Amino acid sequence: MRKGKRKERVPLPEDLPVEVIELDPEGDLHGMVKIGSVVRRVLTFVPAHFKVLEFHRNRYRDADGKIVTAPLPDEVVGKSRVSTDLMSHV
Repeated sequence: MRKGKRKERVPLPEDLPVEVIELDPEGDLHGMVKIGSVVRRVLTFVPAHFKVLEFHRNRYRDADGKIVTAPLPDEVVGKSRVSTDLMSHV
């Protein structure tokens, strides 16, 4: 593989249940307008079944045009698509 080229990720199974988790940036959001969200999908394991956690990182813009986005929770392994629950089970 050439440097700079990324391997294409295998999509997560579409037939698994999805739990949506809304994340807002820290701080006062009063007077800000939600302009969208950034979605990250992570495979997790709940004993006896799998499900997908879908983090919706809400984005806001203030009156000055500054955009803030909610941070993601810490990951077990950088840029991994598995949760701490699944890693500990394995």
